Amino acid sequence: MGNSFSFNLTAGVLLWPVVFIMTDIINEYYGVKGVRFLSFLAAGLIAYTFIMFQGAIGLTPADFWVGNYKNQQIDNANEAYRVILGQGSWIIIGSLAAFLLGQILDVMVFHSIKRVTGERAIWLRATGSTLVSQLIDSFVVLFIAFYIGPRVSGNQENPGA
Repeated sequence: MGNSFSFNLTAGVLLWPVVFIMTDIINEYYGVKGVRFLSFLAAGLIAYTFIMFQGAIGLTPADFWVGNYKNQQIDNANEAYRVILGQGSWIIIGSLAAFLLGQILDVMVFHSIKRVTGERAIWLRATGSTLVSQLIDSFVVLFIAFYIGPRVSGNQENPGA
């Protein structure tokens, strides 16, 4: 009796709660402009890395690369390289979209709670904004990476590839 439902998470799910806490600290001391600047800077760096990986995947490997791996009985190291670096493409796209949406929500919820509570109850605005933004962030990244990505790429057996 097989279960057709599976629940997948990315390793980024472990990292992003810390990012949202750091956002709250930056938000408290530098405000919306500080968070916006750092969010766009981080998104730009992530996008740059993604573009560089995609470009590297398309490069023809050097002869010594191919020969070195053939000596180790690895017939197609370039294919392995392509698969390893390319498998996370939809996860990266999902993470980037979720990060920007989550950051915007985090700042909005943080300041909404601050308007109501004033300078007191920092724990409430930090926890409340992180809870809301993390929930939306997790849903968005998982939806894009493991639902949209496999359908767009036509690879529903190997999500994220």
